[in-house]
Amino acid sequence: MGCSFSENENSIAATNGILKVKIDSKSPKTEFSKQIATLSILGLEETERSLLDGISRLIQTEEDIIIFDDQLLTGYRFNKQGKFLNSINSVGKGPNEYEQITDVIYRNNNIEIYNGLREELLRYDKFGVFQDKLRIPYTPDRILFIENHYLLSRSNKPSLDSMNYHLIWLDDKMNELKRSNPYDKPNPFPLPLFFSDFRTFKNKTFYSLPFNDTIYGVSNGTAKPLIHFDFGEDWLWTEELLNKQVASMRTVAQKNAPWWIYSWLVSDSRIEVSYYIGFEEIRDGFFNRETNKFYLYSYPWEIQDAEPPHRWLGYEGDQTLMAISTDALELLLMELESDKYKTIGYLSLEQILNSENPVVLKIEYEN
Repeated sequence: MGCSFSENENSIAATNGILKVKIDSKSPKTEFSKQIATLSILGLEETERSLLDGISRLIQTEEDIIIFDDQLLTGYRFNKQGKFLNSINSVGKGPNEYEQITDVIYRNNNIEIYNGLREELLRYDKFGVFQDKLRIPYTPDRILFIENHYLLSRSNKPSLDSMNYHLIWLDDKMNELKRSNPYDKPNPFPLPLFFSDFRTFKNKTFYSLPFNDTIYGVSNGTAKPLIHFDFGEDWLWTEELLNKQVASMRTVAQKNAPWWIYSWLVSDSRIEVSYYIGFEEIRDGFFNRETNKFYLYSYPWEIQDAEPPHRWLGYEGDQTLMAISTDALELLLMELESDKYKTIGYLSLEQILNSENPVVLKIEYEN
């Protein structure tokens, strides 16, 4: 297949302006529940074959929902009503099996699981039946399929070549097309514990590196700075610290400062962001793109041991998708008027709250 990149860059990712999002400890707080205009609650059927520990990623097709729990190395397929259909689980060391789920792609009605331990992309149908596999000529920490190309990130590699190219574009046969280096500073922790991240919203693709305060827009074989989270002097990774390469876990613990933006979402109206303060505290907030103001969330639940009971998953159209535990959901519903939430799917609210499976929320925010 012949591939080329268009010179006509007309998406938001190709604009020259960089949006600055100012964040500090004095940012105003808002109750998360007061941001919600409507809340749709999708319960996931709990059977002996569909007991989820958490939701690592969610893939929506025209017919069903595929949820992956990376800790259990398993994918679970549900219909749009939340009824369990089948699992995808080929864990092992055999030629058609995987030992790790590093990333997942849904393409051409197949599920492609990237096994980072063997640098293989294994393809299964929606019933979990093996189809074929591709050998990846690199060791990426993330992989995405956009604009008819595979896009690989190598941001967590300790070797010097990772400073020369963070992003690599490949065709569907794994032939290299292009390289890009959006950020030329070393990763302070080049360990497989911390990964870069790709996010999409409608036809836009975004990218971030570990311990970087910038989100990049990706389009037509280029990556350009798009959004800068400005923590001011609070941000841990100063130029001096990076250049001296004295970063360590001890540095993070001693400084007790913002150092890792571990989760984020970008839409036309809002930017959701979660970041660590030291090792013990996580802060969540959002940036209103119309008012240019940042607000910290106040949740009805507590975040203990830096393990929040919720997780941003992405978007369905203009709705924000969140995974949440049933305990946290119950607390959230106590703060909402009954006309602001509804269940979708075949499980009742009582059945959902009595289940141990996490729940998928579809959120429409107040203007």
